[in-house]
Amino acid sequence: MENNTTYLLIKGGLLATLVFSVNFFSSCSSDAVLARVNKHELTTEDAQKLMNHLGYDNKKPEDKKSFVDTWTNAMVMQDEIEDSDLNKARITEFRAQLFRGELAQYFLTEHELMKKVDTTFSKVDLQNYFNAHIEEFSLNDFIVKALFIKLPLNAPKIDEIKSAYLLKNDKDIAQIESYAKLYADDFYFDDENWILFQELRKRIALKSINQENLILNRTKTYFTDKEYIYFLNVLEYKLKSDYPPFEFVKNQIKERLMAQRLNNRRNEVEQTLKEKLFKKHDIQIYF
Repeated sequence: MENNTTYLLIKGGLLATLVFSVNFFSSCSSDAVLARVNKHELTTEDAQKLMNHLGYDNKKPEDKKSFVDTWTNAMVMQDEIEDSDLNKARITEFRAQLFRGELAQYFLTEHELMKKVDTTFSKVDLQNYFNAHIEEFSLNDFIVKALFIKLPLNAPKIDEIKSAYLLKNDKDIAQIESYAKLYADDFYFDDENWILFQELRKRIALKSINQENLILNRTKTYFTDKEYIYFLNVLEYKLKSDYPPFEFVKNQIKERLMAQRLNNRRNEVEQTLKEKLFKKHDIQIYF
């Protein structure tokens, strides 16, 4: 690893050496050691797996540092309790074993559930759920069908795009898509599926845009800053107070129905799994 920095942590007589790369994951191989506390080592591969599982973003430096700090603290405390209080160390180990068992049971149960529960849903199933629960799906933001294109100010033939982005015919659509592949810094066009307007708004650098005016007037407009020209054509919209179209929440409905199926079978699968594994493993109880 390059640019290594060594930190010495001294707590209650415990010396911990923590070594990690300034470039972190990007500069390390999968078996490279990112951190070391006494006999404990944290490799890049293990760190990535744990970060993904715990919801850290391993592309963010602050998340990486936070995770390494958490791991280092855990190892320091684990070793310190073993050195300072053997009885508490044994209780800590017993509780850790119980937690590992609970976590293992969760993973094994989820694995069995996914094998036994049908994960497919018909459009009729989804539509029926939507119709019965439509009041639960009110919008928190505008959704739109739109065209958005971001071009450098020095892009060629911009005057032609000022006409084509209005999408008056199929020829305009083909021209815009072809042009965007060559010259656009950013491009979005979908006249069939809905998108939250905020997702497009994030891609526009200007802060003074009145998004309600843009949407409610089904605006076809363009504007510039010091580097770019932006074209926006709002084809359709739904108000914040509206109910979303079925297609917009279809995946959300799938997730809800899947959660229902899993919950309905979880206790049954968990008990069956427990009985199966108790027969497989050598269990001896002496009382």
